[in-house]
Formats: sequence, C-alpha cells, structure tokens
Amino acid sequence: MFPPGQGISRPYNHLIFEKSPYLLQHAENPVGWYPWNTEAFRQAREEDKPSSSPSVMPPAIGAM
Repeated sequence: MFPPGQGISRPYNHLIFEKSPYLLQHAENPVGWYPWNTEAFRQAREEDKPSSSPSVMPPAIGAM
C-alpha cells in the first residue's frame, strides 16, 4: 500500500491513513497492520484469523 498522490515508492501498511502519532510510527513496518475498524475484522474473518477485543489489545492489529 502506498500513500495516495505523494509519489513515494516505499510500501506502507493501513496505518498510513491514521491521525494518531502512535499508529503512524508503525506505518512503515513490514506487517499488515490495521487500525481497529470493520475492515480489519472483515479481513480477519475472511482469512480465518483470530482477533481480540479492543479493550484487551492496543489500537492496531496485525492481519498478515
């Protein structure tokens, strides 16, 4: 995933679109991180991967 319209060729994960400085610092990690949202849970269901409650985990999950 690449940030739109910035001409950057370095890949980013889904956190690049977040506003939180904490999440943005992990946007270049080579992990398919997702913020807590319906897309993240849909992806986990489709790939039959476990997910945890946001009250137990930090505000991002790795869905790779």
